[in-house]
Amino acid sequence: MVKPMSDCILLAHGSGGRLSHELVERLFVKYFHNPLLAQLGDAAVLEVSGLPFPVAGLPGLQPGASNLKLAFTTDSYVVSPLFFPGGDIGKLAVCGTVNDLSMSGAVPLCLSAGFILEEGLPLADLERVVASMAETARSVGVPIVTGDTKVVDRGKADRLFINTAGIGIVPAGVEIAAERVRPGDVVILSGTVGDHGMTIMSQREGLRFDSPLVSDCAPLHGLVGAMFDVLGLGGQSQTPLRQAQGRLHCAEGLPETEAPAEAPAEAPAPGGGGVTATPGAGAWASGHRPPTGVGGLPETEPSAPEAPAPGGGGVTAAPGCLLHCLRDPTRGGLATVLNEVAGQAGVGIEIEERAIPVREAVRAACELLGLDPLYVANEGKLVAFVAPAVAGAVLARMRVHEYGRQAAVIGQVTAEHPGRVVLRTPLGARRVVDMLAGEQLPRIC
Repeated sequence: MVKPMSDCILLAHGSGGRLSHELVERLFVKYFHNPLLAQLGDAAVLEVSGLPFPVAGLPGLQPGASNLKLAFTTDSYVVSPLFFPGGDIGKLAVCGTVNDLSMSGAVPLCLSAGFILEEGLPLADLERVVASMAETARSVGVPIVTGDTKVVDRGKADRLFINTAGIGIVPAGVEIAAERVRPGDVVILSGTVGDHGMTIMSQREGLRFDSPLVSDCAPLHGLVGAMFDVLGLGGQSQTPLRQAQGRLHCAEGLPETEAPAEAPAEAPAPGGGGVTATPGAGAWASGHRPPTGVGGLPETEPSAPEAPAPGGGGVTAAPGCLLHCLRDPTRGGLATVLNEVAGQAGVGIEIEERAIPVREAVRAACELLGLDPLYVANEGKLVAFVAPAVAGAVLARMRVHEYGRQAAVIGQVTAEHPGRVVLRTPLGARRVVDMLAGEQLPRIC
């Protein structure tokens, strides 16, 4: 059992679990406390008013206007190994920062990159990482506009560490925060869990499986934008932001990029392609409930309407953003993110184990190593808390996007057992899913 607080830093303090939260709250929040930091989101959202100058590409924002919200985030990357199936530390740094901005509802605008290099690092490895960052930034359409480099003595760092920061603009009408989650909300997971963490572990330990493990490292801003489009919060509100991004690209001499292409056909049900999931895992969102019984989930939530055809006019929503919260389950995995939201919103969350998609290779690796996939890191997945009235439409839109094809409804929010996450097993038993207490996989991002 790990002590609640230690006299020195442990690897578990970087796990994203209980010790990470205690370190942040008892030390950093204590000394850096301010209203923006107190939200403890993936990015801080700042309302900017009284601009002294017009913003290029955003003609609706005039000097003195108060209709601009900025999202600002920072992150550091120490993953080992530097290169792994599905990505590398450079791609991870860009995608991770873009995703943190996206989880606040922001359209990513630009990034910074700082490098800490160990003496003796092969230049070929550094060039490979930098080229990967540049390619990922170009494909996302978010330029790296500033940076810094430091070199330390041999043995004082493990080859290469990267720090990033990102700035984005939150479109009008978008309000994303854990505090907005309420009983009745539907919990949607964008795809399989555990892919990234188990890929890193298999590479580090030299493990081989019949089905190769590949990291899910991916930028999620396009998926989030598609979800907002369903609610009538995308499209026009994001157009000037794209123009601003284009101006940044042109200023750097980089080509302007288009949004990632989306799958034209309907996505397969979550369960195909080596993924374990129960058929009909989108039960709450489609209007059909999963089986209930002894210890089952409450049957009182209203079901969502039939989802409209993707791209078909969106949803007529009540005032306010009906997509209440977004989180990416990185360190500490899905279980930790759900516990964070339950604690911040003061609600209970109930999830169905059989509805959570897990690749067979990941499940096998977890069983071999004695790990729970609910606590394993992801780098290309999100969890959405959505009002039931629009959950079906949001889920349908996610499933035709490149990074949401295996999206599934995995649970719902309840007023019962506030602050706790409860999982129902396929046998109908219920167990509390707590926040990660120790360190399962160090240095996975």
